Amino acid sequence: MEIRKAELLNVREVWKSEPRNFTRWLADNIDFLNEKLDFSLNVVETEKQIGSFNVDIYCEDEHGERVIIDKPTSFKA
Repeated sequence: MEIRKAELLNVREVWKSEPRNFTRWLADNIDFLNEKLDFSLNVVETEKQIGSFNVDIYCEDEHGERVIIDKPTSFKA
């Protein structure tokens, strides 16, 4: 086990592109979010078009309810 000191990172240096990098990373690591928020989401699709909107991550919870994960509209890259 490696123990390291926590450090602050500029997320824009880690994930250069929100849709290609961060969204994909979060979808691939949805178990981390599930654990931290104490619920269970299954990723159905990323960058999904729903009506006239595109959403970052489209999920379903353990009851089959639809859940959308998306950045706020005020997000500036």
